[in-house]
Amino acid sequence: MSRFCIVLVFILALTLPTNAIELDKEKNTGITTLALPGSEVVYVVLSFRTGAVNDPEGKEGLNYVTTRLIEEQIDRAINEKAPASGASFSAQADKEITTFFFKAHREKFNEVYPVFIAGITSPRINADSLQRALAQAANHRDHISRHGESLAQAALERFIYRGHPYGTPDSGTEKSLAALTVREVTSFFASRYTKENYELGVAGRECGMIKKQVMSDLDALPPGKPEMKAIGTPEPIERNRVLIIRKDGDACDVALGFPVDFTRADDDFYPLMITNAHFGQHRYLNCLLSRELRKVRGFNYGDYSYLEKFREGGQDKMPGVRIPRLRQYFSIWLRSLSNENACFAARYALYQFNQMAEKGLSEKDFRIMRDFVTYNSKLWDYDPFQKLGFSMDSDFYHIPYFIASIGERMKKITAGEVSSALGRRLADRKVKMVFVTDDPETLKGRLLGKIDARPVYKSALPEDERKVDEQVLKYDPGLTTGDIEIVEAKDLF
Repeated sequence: MSRFCIVLVFILALTLPTNAIELDKEKNTGITTLALPGSEVVYVVLSFRTGAVNDPEGKEGLNYVTTRLIEEQIDRAINEKAPASGASFSAQADKEITTFFFKAHREKFNEVYPVFIAGITSPRINADSLQRALAQAANHRDHISRHGESLAQAALERFIYRGHPYGTPDSGTEKSLAALTVREVTSFFASRYTKENYELGVAGRECGMIKKQVMSDLDALPPGKPEMKAIGTPEPIERNRVLIIRKDGDACDVALGFPVDFTRADDDFYPLMITNAHFGQHRYLNCLLSRELRKVRGFNYGDYSYLEKFREGGQDKMPGVRIPRLRQYFSIWLRSLSNENACFAARYALYQFNQMAEKGLSEKDFRIMRDFVTYNSKLWDYDPFQKLGFSMDSDFYHIPYFIASIGERMKKITAGEVSSALGRRLADRKVKMVFVTDDPETLKGRLLGKIDARPVYKSALPEDERKVDEQVLKYDPGLTTGDIEIVEAKDLF
């Protein structure tokens, strides 16, 4: 991380008006309010404890389709009844939580809010609305299949979680979507979208009054508290394994990772934030992976790593909210490599990751990255949606407010604790790797050592970096023919 980037992050973080906000929690109610005395905008975050894990077998995508059905109706109603309101609305479906984000100017709130809440409490579930939602789910699935970067990441989750509740695609498969009926969506809505199964966050000038109004209106939801799905530990990865997806294109996209036994609720998560910032912080190009693979070797656009499920928020580089999970996974994402360099890049990432897990960080890198995490994280809750979302996520993990916790914990973490956390949680791990390429057989030969996997450079590499390459080429991931699967992109979903 360059000194300029660090200084810029410090300046931005120190200028945030953190003292002007105040989150208020109603104990054990799932209700959060954020007073914004000077705000002219009202924000509502409404989550339900339902997700892809609740899809019945053979009906994968049911939660996603229900979410899209509600979203499409609310969007349409806002455009028809209040087109000039300036209100915004979006929906987000994940494995365990489904969330609706709504905001409107306070002067337009009474005009547009009834449209929003009516779509939540009494959506029109009929043949026409179902067909529109099914089309959206199919389009989303097709988008993933067409784009190598998205396909690699989606396939990695399915690969890691085979046989686990997280292992089904959120938007279903062609076969499962064809099996969904109006009756099933109606039943799913009635069983999961209940008045005992929601969490609510409200921010604004008069958030207390609006909270009461929303809660009163949500009493129109069906009664009942649905049973929570048991989310067990995924199967351990006993040896490195590879999934190669054949897809037309002139580049190779790579994702690799493994399940972890920690979340934000664990003490080790916080020292590991320091190591991840050093190794591959999202879209920070001076981290080890992007610096060495992009800047020094000129391989590709970006190379990142993640301690948990990551979805970009509304601001570039910042993590999104309301995607908490009881089980998490570590992953590395290598964006759009040439076919001839993809094998070496994946091996390089594994080699450097194992080196870091074994040796830890230098004292200098530790200090720099600890300070970077401290101040960079202060930028993450940049708007009321993020603040409410991080607060509600913290309730999910039963921890104090996550952003504040990071700052407090960073003050006390030592380099020794970072090394210990690496050894306990990330060292000596086997991984699952996904490659999306139009030449799977050649890639397979490189992975097995039957075809030369030496990198190809457009310009000379410095001597010290060539020595690193030689060490990487000696690194043996221990793959056999039986460890490598080849599938067609069209067959995944």
